[in-house]
Amino acid sequence: MNAAPLSLDLIQIASPCHVDWDEMSGDDRVRHCGHCKLNVYDLSAMQRDEAEAFISSREGRTCIRFYRRPDGTVLTRDCPVGLKAVKQRFVRAAAALAGMVVALITGTLFGGRLNGLKPDDFRSASTAFAEWIEPGSTQPQAYSMGWGCPTSLQMQGELIIAEPAETPLPEPTSEQLEQVQERLEP
Repeated sequence: MNAAPLSLDLIQIASPCHVDWDEMSGDDRVRHCGHCKLNVYDLSAMQRDEAEAFISSREGRTCIRFYRRPDGTVLTRDCPVGLKAVKQRFVRAAAALAGMVVALITGTLFGGRLNGLKPDDFRSASTAFAEWIEPGSTQPQAYSMGWGCPTSLQMQGELIIAEPAETPLPEPTSEQLEQVQERLEP
């Protein structure tokens, strides 16, 4: 014979357990307590009608876990207040993300537009500071043939490729020749 479902808001815990839920083995709905050797059921992980039916069907010693709001109601998975809070957090997060995307796009477009409007002799604060620290450090350098060698004067005229001057090597000494000979022998 099934009794009428009890209201979750009327349940009480006779003797609270000191064992931490995270130390028990099991899942989100039911875990086994090694201290009292009973299963502990989390009513907050159940729907309200499911939790009320569970409480009504239990006889004898039953361990439960639940959250009670300040107004005395028990929180369940389908709690309309909890669902509303989750929805509000989601909407706020989505709005914040959309705001950041709009700000990024607007800043990029506006910054590019402003960059095109600045005068040619405009210097950024970092360039002005670098110039103040070391005058001439920010002047553009001319590079020749991609070798990174700054050109210091302009020249014009016919191209002449000069032959490199020979740098004679000193004749090896007899000791050096003997060392080479020793290395070459197997």
